[in-house]
Amino acid sequence: MITSITDWGRERYHIAQAMGIMRKITPKIELVEITNDVFPFSVLNGVHILNCTYKYFEWGTIHVASVGGGTTERKKGVLVKTRNYYFIGPDNGILWEAAHEDGIERIISLENEEFFNNDVSCTLLGRDVYFPVAAHLYEGIPLINYGKELKKMKKFEIPKPKRSKNGVEACVLHLDCFGNVRTNIKERIMEGKRGAAVIGKEDFPFRIVRCYDEAKEGELVMLEGATGFLEFSMNFGNASQVLKKKVGENISLKFF
Repeated sequence: MITSITDWGRERYHIAQAMGIMRKITPKIELVEITNDVFPFSVLNGVHILNCTYKYFEWGTIHVASVGGGTTERKKGVLVKTRNYYFIGPDNGILWEAAHEDGIERIISLENEEFFNNDVSCTLLGRDVYFPVAAHLYEGIPLINYGKELKKMKKFEIPKPKRSKNGVEACVLHLDCFGNVRTNIKERIMEGKRGAAVIGKEDFPFRIVRCYDEAKEGELVMLEGATGFLEFSMNFGNASQVLKKKVGENISLKFF
């Protein structure tokens, strides 16, 4: 099985093109689109989504992550074999945390154009390099055929929240379609506790709850989401529109 994580957004014909290229290589290909809606150019958001999803798949799955931000050269693409999976994408840090967590065994530089699409666009390496390589790997082509072995790859680690005198300095990892604002805080805070998100000179009060239906309609709350990270939410509302924060931006929290 092959999975895909991209920041291609609504331009979904790109993933269709990639699927067509792969099916020419191996008609039996299985592709699961995890998402094409990574926040544009955000390695941070891509890392977070990959971390949250890769281990739910069967061992041997090939995870392809094509998210911009930091590399356009063909030689910077990598194939990483870990204990249980394969990861393919740009060497811009997007693969690091997931691969490191599962245990890196080999890192291969993607150099052999025999396994690329016939006409490679420097603006769409996911379609023309990463997905074709994934298809050949799916067919059983050995790792060493794709390029030379590397000793290291670029590291990228999701920043940790920083404690301050009055609270916590967090950052936004993800915004979902419900308007939830996911932070990088992964610790339990007592339910019922209150706090405020400090945005500029304005405070936005919130309450810690266990689940969405404990919040009043339109009330800003914070709770532990399905990924284990704390997130802002509004019952029948949109927290992201209230807080006006983007992926990667910092947010100050204080607790009472």
